[in-house]
Amino acid sequence: MPESEDFEFEGSSNEQSPFSEDDWFTVHPYGKENKRQPVFAENGESKADAIQRRFGKTKNTNNQNVANSKNDKPQSQTHKNITSFESNNRKLKYEKGAIFDENGNTVLEFDGQEHGIIVSDEDMQKLNGKIFTHNHPNGRTFSKDDLVTGFLNGKLKELRATTPQGVTYSLKPNENNTDGLTKKMVAEFQQVSMRAVRQYKEKSTREIKMGLLSLDDYNKNPYNNFQPYFKN
Repeated sequence: MPESEDFEFEGSSNEQSPFSEDDWFTVHPYGKENKRQPVFAENGESKADAIQRRFGKTKNTNNQNVANSKNDKPQSQTHKNITSFESNNRKLKYEKGAIFDENGNTVLEFDGQEHGIIVSDEDMQKLNGKIFTHNHPNGRTFSKDDLVTGFLNGKLKELRATTPQGVTYSLKPNENNTDGLTKKMVAEFQQVSMRAVRQYKEKSTREIKMGLLSLDDYNKNPYNNFQPYFKN
């Protein structure tokens, strides 16, 4: 996805993607004989807290306790409230969202469906200047509807999406952003997203026909399977 100077992206996989990789690190949560696993330290979150949230463990690759370093930023109450909501709902089979104000107070919660949340015109006004977070059961990043709702119909301070795999995406507009720039960003995102979906499905279809991929594996972890196609 083309980078935009008018939006700040946070969160990704350990593959190249349109999002920043600065907060990613890898660990051996199940022993060195198993593969290293990626962990994303959310904004203000220590590595120990990230490992605890992701795996329920606080061990590093040397089986030593992962202690907070001097560079770890203390979590604000706002961040704690938001990440607590995300942790409690990231594994739901349907989308659930919430609007938070700058102090971390819950303004409104939404119960959606498997692939979306309906926001009324009245509730849309409550997005302005607020933080909106929700879960994506399919494990993917933002959708076009997310971006349009958050930054064209509403004027969010931050848009967040969390996945069952423990990944959280964050998108914040810069101060000089305009509706015109937002529309351009949404169009570019949609183009890249459609291409990624097409490439993913084409490759998966070939592998299923060749017996290299089962339907169960195809549906098991869409985040890990799909995300690499965003890197170009």
